[in-house]
Amino acid sequence: MTATIQAVIPVLRDVRDTEAALAGGLREHLVDTPPGERRESLEQHIDDAHDHIHALDQRLAELHAHQSVLATLDSLAGRAVDTSRRSLQTTIRVAWAMASAPANALLGHR
Repeated sequence: MTATIQAVIPVLRDVRDTEAALAGGLREHLVDTPPGERRESLEQHIDDAHDHIHALDQRLAELHAHQSVLATLDSLAGRAVDTSRRSLQTTIRVAWAMASAPANALLGHR
């Protein structure tokens, strides 16, 4: 899931940049366009591009937040595994020491 999010984020940024460039280009045409149907159409396209940019910004923020949560969970899971591994190693060492104590005593080892 994290790999998918990492792959999607740059694509969404590119789409956002394209929408922003489109809105900028349309605004340039709007300056030279006299009032009328064509101007209204350009204004509508600019509004649509701004709506798309806003939606993309929101989605990118959600993905970044999701990615942060996943990274935190991954870190916590890694720590839990490390702690469990160390605990298991300690338990095995203690069990081995207790199991080998009688044999060591018979052989004269500490």
